Amino acid sequence: MLLVGYGASLAVTSKVGYAGRPILAYLSQHLLEPGGEHQTLRRFREAEGRDPVDVVFFGSSHAYRGFDPRLFAEAGYTSQNLGSTNQTPLNSVYLARRYLARLSPRLVIVEIYYATLAGDGFESTRDLLVNTTWAWEMQAMAFATHQLGAINFGAAKGLGLLGDLSGVEQRVIPTERYVAGGYCETTRVRRTLDDRLPFRVTLEPQQLDELVRLSEIGAAAGARVLWVSHPLPADHLRALENRAAIHHTIRETAERAGVVYRSYEDLDLDPLADFFDFHHLNAHGVERFNRALLADLERP
Repeated sequence: MLLVGYGASLAVTSKVGYAGRPILAYLSQHLLEPGGEHQTLRRFREAEGRDPVDVVFFGSSHAYRGFDPRLFAEAGYTSQNLGSTNQTPLNSVYLARRYLARLSPRLVIVEIYYATLAGDGFESTRDLLVNTTWAWEMQAMAFATHQLGAINFGAAKGLGLLGDLSGVEQRVIPTERYVAGGYCETTRVRRTLDDRLPFRVTLEPQQLDELVRLSEIGAAAGARVLWVSHPLPADHLRALENRAAIHHTIRETAERAGVVYRSYEDLDLDPLADFFDFHHLNAHGVERFNRALLADLERP
């Protein structure tokens, strides 16, 4: 009865619905089931067993779908991706505290996306709590979101109510291939452009502060820190009305943090052939983006 009641409270405090589906159905299918659609279980289990690497990536799905470790290996870099679904800088800070000492990178690349800078960290917190082993950093992350649902999941993790991961394997995702190092590759192709209505985004000051804090943690670990905006299709960018103001704020924040910020949003990519939806690259687009980034890494 206690577990049933707690499960009900998780649902009630974890938003009313998600992606047009009742929250209980979504939670049972994806977020309460370890090894679900974001390959988080496999990625972070792999990270826990890695020796030191040259490069660590933080960020949203753009990170784990946008940096191919094979291309970085060709250029002489070992790497590990610590991206997760809708990961905000707040989430990244606690992941850095948990994993950077083990991975000891000389370069930390932080994927920057306006939507995560406007987020609360709830979705990524929930996914990470379900798919990683217990650690104080994950508990602290849940409380730092100030979201009741995230705190509830953190409490459930601490009480052992989210299940033992020792016998759990990652579910196979038919539309993608997992590549060692944390990358999810897809060859799917976007079929049509979007007739998107104009929209505006308000960045969260807390997430900008967390971005600075993340960079300080990376620098304290002895790494060079680089902020990178992932390419986006032109039809998507045209719809974002306050894009110039967003970039101005990010650049000001980068100056405050003392890091380099490079935007690849306008990289010359085909909005259909190089993407599989309105903001994620496919394998062809990833190769073009990564080769441009790697070439820039060789510059001072």
